[in-house]
Amino acid sequence: AFSEVVNRLGFTAEVMREAKLEKPAGLGAREADLTLLESRYSQRSIIDMMDNLTGIEDVYSGNYHAEPGFGVADFVSEDAREIDNSMREATAAVRDVLGSFDGTLEEAIVAEDGKMETLYERIKELQRVIQVDLSNHLGVVVTFSESDGD
Repeated sequence: AFSEVVNRLGFTAEVMREAKLEKPAGLGAREADLTLLESRYSQRSIIDMMDNLTGIEDVYSGNYHAEPGFGVADFVSEDAREIDNSMREATAAVRDVLGSFDGTLEEAIVAEDGKMETLYERIKELQRVIQVDLSNHLGVVVTFSESDGD
């Protein structure tokens, strides 16, 4: 069950990066497709990603509705504090970029001001920290997600 929790942290970051940002923004070799934006009509795409990030942070730290509990961070050994620091820095970096948007994610995609690429790179780093550094340290085997495949 613990492995599944850690895997879900990585999958959440992957979904943020791939489905909620890369595909709608047309990053890489893709064309932008604003119809793929999550919560496009309610204009909550950025808030939805913030909520995903808060979920990652809460499960990692063990803070559930302001109530302290056990989190994944409790299983990071004292001699691997750099992994804990990397995790906290990566989530803060994503939060900083998400917080820098003035309007909706759709408006930011249309503006093409470079924030999409910055956000993409920050989420990609968060995903790497979870699926490589943290998972290796905890002995968790990274499994495939629903978005993997052909």
